[in-house]
Amino acid sequence: MADKYRVGAGGSWSTSGNWSLTSGGAGGAGAPGASEKAIIDANTPAGTILLNGASASIGSLVWNPTNVVRLDRTANTFSISTALAAGMDFQQPLLLDGAFPSPDVFFLVVGGTASPSFSSVAQLPCTIRFSINSGTATLSTALSTLYDLDIAGTGTVSFNTQNVTARALILRNGSNTTFSTGTTTLTGTGTVLSHVGTTSISAASSTIVISDTSSSTKTFFGDGKTFGEIRHAGNGPLSFSTAGFTASLLSAVGAYTRTIQFTSSQTYTLTGISIEASAANPVTVTASSSAAAIVNAASSSTIFQLAFATISKITTSTGSGQAFRSTNGGTMTGWTFPGDISHLFFGSNL
Repeated sequence: MADKYRVGAGGSWSTSGNWSLTSGGAGGAGAPGASEKAIIDANTPAGTILLNGASASIGSLVWNPTNVVRLDRTANTFSISTALAAGMDFQQPLLLDGAFPSPDVFFLVVGGTASPSFSSVAQLPCTIRFSINSGTATLSTALSTLYDLDIAGTGTVSFNTQNVTARALILRNGSNTTFSTGTTTLTGTGTVLSHVGTTSISAASSTIVISDTSSSTKTFFGDGKTFGEIRHAGNGPLSFSTAGFTASLLSAVGAYTRTIQFTSSQTYTLTGISIEASAANPVTVTASSSAAAIVNAASSSTIFQLAFATISKITTSTGSGQAFRSTNGGTMTGWTFPGDISHLFFGSNL
């Protein structure tokens, strides 16, 4: 096992002469293997490193070039096992090149149970897949990608206290994800949180932000799980699909005209609801079909309060709801619609 330093100016990843045992040293050390560290540093010449249609599987990676070094995404995966103590450290942005329709087809696959570090990186330009089959991989820095974050394997990925940003979060069968107290921001449209098969999460203290400001629908699969705050910080409809969930707070912020849609006949348990709305930017709260969704309070003494809303097909049997200066769209249980807004104390920024 050895550290391998990239000294070739572009060319194939696998060419022996492009790697050295010392920074800026003589080539010929061979490409790094599955238990070795690949280092791209200040002595790595500018150029595009070619994967030549095959995945590169290495032990860990340090990406810290001062020259413009790119990785040609001519393969679907670039596999990194972070089982080594050094793990993975991106100190500079990872630059991708190559004639692919989008970075969706390029996966940065992280395995092992060390602490991946993404220091000083604004956003990684590819999908990141954690494939942890035992133990726990714990983020030691914030992680941000322009594309998806894909959690696979039967081990655990812990976001620790770090902030995570991705277009969408995909949780795969058997995976375990710990959100902790950081903020997870999902920037995409369409399905922004999905569960493929049976997954396990620990997210009771989490803050999950859906941030896209377009009018496109954002779909959130709660899958019967427990969350901290789910915050709609963008525009357009937010649809909660399939199974219900439990959350400490469902919030919506910003001056947008938006819709929040629950799945009919499913049960949602919320400690509180806080939705910013106004006469100029009202909110619609409804269910996905003709049957009502059950939106209950965690406590029977809780009164959900909204304003400037059109609400329909919502049943609240634990706790109750009040909607001020709002429209009763029908099929409502447990809600009243007083016109006076002076007693509103929770739920809207007026």
